[in-house]
Amino acid sequence: FAIGAYLVYKKSSYEAVGGVDDLKDQINEDVLLARKMKKDGYKTMFLDAKNAITTRMYRDYKSSFIGITKNIFPAVDKHLWQSLMIIVVVSVLIVLPVFLLLFYVVMGNFNLAIIAAMPVILFWLMWATVLHNRKQAIWMAFLYPILFLSLLAMTVVSTLKTGYGGGVPWKGRLVK
Repeated sequence: FAIGAYLVYKKSSYEAVGGVDDLKDQINEDVLLARKMKKDGYKTMFLDAKNAITTRMYRDYKSSFIGITKNIFPAVDKHLWQSLMIIVVVSVLIVLPVFLLLFYVVMGNFNLAIIAAMPVILFWLMWATVLHNRKQAIWMAFLYPILFLSLLAMTVVSTLKTGYGGGVPWKGRLVK
């Protein structure tokens, strides 16, 4: 695992694996370089440096949608079944319970609404914990259905465009 906004390597290790020369045309060169380092026997670590550094990868929703979309399908090595699993798991375990809860409340079936509320509350608590740990506003946990609906859309678009379509435009190039 790697996040390209901040990578640290020993110069000798970086040079021994050939750096990024053969990866520079890949959209996920950060992840590929980390995999290359690990494959060549170098120790890799993912450090939680939230108290030491910050970064802003995208300026707005549109750029984040495109930026994340270009990475999802390549991140699963362009395996359709893995992309479909992301879609199914996020849909069934995270998004569907929210819609079922709203449906049962609107229909006045409060017994089923209470049952549907259980996974929603549990996921909300987990997401609130993640946000708290990342030093984000806890109220944003209420937005998780929108976030994960966006993730579903990004996964579908990434699979279709980078896997089977014309690609995703990114910084003057077309990512396929």
